[in-house]
Amino acid sequence: MNKQMFTKYIFLGVSIIYLLAYDLMFIRDPGSSLHIPYLECFLVISAPLFLSIHYLLTVSICMICRFLIAIYYFDINYPISLILLFLTIFVTSFFVLLSLKFLVQKIKASYEKQMKETALSIMRIMELKDQYTKGHSERVANYATILAKETNEYDDNFLKQFHFICLLHDIGKIGIPDEVLKKASSLTEEEYNLIKTHPQLGLEVFKNISLIKGSEDIILSHHERWDGKGYPQKLKGNQIPLCARIVAIADAFDAMTSSRAYRSALSPEEAYRRIIEGSGTQFDPSMVEIFKKVFPLWEKMVPNSFR
Repeated sequence: MNKQMFTKYIFLGVSIIYLLAYDLMFIRDPGSSLHIPYLECFLVISAPLFLSIHYLLTVSICMICRFLIAIYYFDINYPISLILLFLTIFVTSFFVLLSLKFLVQKIKASYEKQMKETALSIMRIMELKDQYTKGHSERVANYATILAKETNEYDDNFLKQFHFICLLHDIGKIGIPDEVLKKASSLTEEEYNLIKTHPQLGLEVFKNISLIKGSEDIILSHHERWDGKGYPQKLKGNQIPLCARIVAIADAFDAMTSSRAYRSALSPEEAYRRIIEGSGTQFDPSMVEIFKKVFPLWEKMVPNSFR
């Protein structure tokens, strides 16, 4: 149960307990003054703030049932004007809720658009720095999102934001010298160690930015290996966050099927074979099994030279 749902039902529960306590008091002393339903009306008026039609209906039905019990079992005669007022409040709250949901959707769509444009702009800057990675981040994001969706672990909202973060998974390479990134021959050990710092550099960029839960995991841990021989933290097995294990497969697949300064691209079939071979060593075996299912979709997205 998420925090918002927990809060609203705690709020409703406390209110109902209060109303039940009042009802018990009224039953014991029928001669006491008639309770004017301020709290009931407040519950209905405030319901749209939680942006849930189900919650508004739950509150309204509970209050209507309470009125009916009071009228038919305890002969409490509420004035018609009071009942009409309650119905008016319910209808008004319903339309307020629809308006709020519309505004929230507009704000959310605008935020997602800005977020994607920012991610794409940063990605283009990275591609200008290293022409051999042109399109790499976008393909990795597409591959990883397909794989993440197939796990059935994430909802659509998370997957949208997951895609944006994947676009920036290599953002730390901005801090790597051009002569190392663009080197046409094999890297020296010192140069390779420098390349291995890009996850931490990427994390430095994002440490004060809260985009989605797990964004730091993707940026920092997508080069970890299942057997613990990856970098930068040498995490092993399930110590590696799931979203990073997903991106690791997508990143490796695109790296193998894309040309680099020092080698030609591998065919999708050869990349598939190597990822299968890496199950249990480089990659999470359970994610490799899911990779087998989505490979036909990935194959269609490989750069034109191997389609």
